[in-house]
Amino acid sequence: MIDLLLVHPPSYYYFREEKRVYGPIADVVPSSPVYDMYPYGFFSITYYLLKKGYKARIHNAAALMVLDESYRFEDYLRGIDAKLYGVDLHWLPHAHGALEVAKILKKIKGEVPVVLGGLSASIFWAEILTKYDFVDYVLVGDTTEKSIEKLIMYIEGKGRLEDIEGLAYREEGRVKLNPPRKPEPLLNEYKIDFNYLFKYALTDDPLSFTPFSSFMNNPIGAVLVFKGCLYSCATCGGGRNTYMEYLGRDRVSFKTPDVVADEILSINSWSRIPVFVIGDLQLVGGEKYVEALVKELRENGFDAPIYFEFFYPPPHGLLEKIIKASHTVYLQLSPETQDEFLRIKFGRQYNNTMLEKFIERAHKLGFSRIDLYFMHGIPFQTMDVALKLPRYVENLYGQYKNSRIDVFVSPLAPFIDPGSPAFKYPFLYGYKLKAKTLSEHVDLISRSRTWVGMLNYESYYMSNTELAIATAKTGLELLKIKARYGIIDEDIARKQIEVIENYLESHGETIGIDKKIVVPFEELYETLDLGKLLRNPDEISKILINITRFGENN
Repeated sequence: MIDLLLVHPPSYYYFREEKRVYGPIADVVPSSPVYDMYPYGFFSITYYLLKKGYKARIHNAAALMVLDESYRFEDYLRGIDAKLYGVDLHWLPHAHGALEVAKILKKIKGEVPVVLGGLSASIFWAEILTKYDFVDYVLVGDTTEKSIEKLIMYIEGKGRLEDIEGLAYREEGRVKLNPPRKPEPLLNEYKIDFNYLFKYALTDDPLSFTPFSSFMNNPIGAVLVFKGCLYSCATCGGGRNTYMEYLGRDRVSFKTPDVVADEILSINSWSRIPVFVIGDLQLVGGEKYVEALVKELRENGFDAPIYFEFFYPPPHGLLEKIIKASHTVYLQLSPETQDEFLRIKFGRQYNNTMLEKFIERAHKLGFSRIDLYFMHGIPFQTMDVALKLPRYVENLYGQYKNSRIDVFVSPLAPFIDPGSPAFKYPFLYGYKLKAKTLSEHVDLISRSRTWVGMLNYESYYMSNTELAIATAKTGLELLKIKARYGIIDEDIARKQIEVIENYLESHGETIGIDKKIVVPFEELYETLDLGKLLRNPDEISKILINITRFGENN
């Protein structure tokens, strides 16, 4: 008997039985279009409970469904018992999968309680408890480790429901919500030792802990620096206003540089996989923070590639410090569009001159790569504006010859985030919403056979069909440009061009969930062999043994 089983569902539970046109909805993230990567909170909750002496396990049902056609979640459930089952409803695309998994849990496990958590669950908590009787509880908030512990204690007969911060539940036919926990200024007590988690997974159930289905061939780790935000970008559900209104967070809480360094080094202690630092360090101290973090990494021999993301072009002094973090340092920035007016309306308050100065500084300092992310479907964007992106990109490459710039484009899909300004006030941003409630999104996911049909919005400035065409055409042109300038290997570009052309000709019917449409996986993240990156080669044999057993048992 374990205390908590955390289950990550696919976006649509029956994706293996029904053929769908997934399109490029997940092209710029590691997971497949069924979103088989679980949220970062799973690591934090699991490690927090393990430290406290509880038994907890992550089960990535979505990834296992992708990896093995014979895997059945119901069969797995019959072989494990827990005091509490948790399901993430963090990203809204999981609306169908999360509820279906919760329903299956309740059917098989009977009276054992099921709790949902995550950003989307925090927004739709009342609807969940009103409409879906197979969900017992919802945890509202972005830091629920202590509340989960209290809920387990309550199930064991200790404590009261009304004392559990952020817990939503039913009482005498009514739904109630306890006030969420007040955000602590520092998140240091939630530090994660990934080396401990890795070794625990090896002895427990390595495949269950798989972060996403392609992790063995495309491994990447991540550390979360802070929670909250200072910005309120148009379509982002993780902005300042959303945190304040739905999660009770009125400030940015963060981990200090030494704690973030410890987390990064705990990944590096067992492997040399790349590490992604989540969150713009400018929001938590800028140059001083970066200097302290880099100092810790250098003094402790960090020797893996590392990614840093920024919401706003960082100054030269910060770049000078951050490039010393490792032998391979990548930078990521999302301008969203080449159109300055639309970018500022979206919430990114900088012009192209500032963007290009950042690129020039980063290039001169010798960063391994500068990744720029653009998006089609943002507020007020027309198809004509979207199709001008390749011209702007070609001008960039012409201006910065032999550059290390890489450019990616994806559609705003499948949903405008709940809680975002555009979701709350769609007309002000040029949108009409096709779904507003959780159940309407579940229905949209269930009945849509194409990614275009699944979009929860329509723009008054560009039809959804035009959005699909613009994304494919832009992706096609960007591949050709990048091949000409040597940014991407010609063979990889040619193969991906064929994928896009086949996609356009067949309306996506020949594209599987393992295919990236407009962005080759080899370009997004370097293809690596996890086994060759482990510090202890014997550990890979444990993983392989478990993979073999998994295949035999399923």
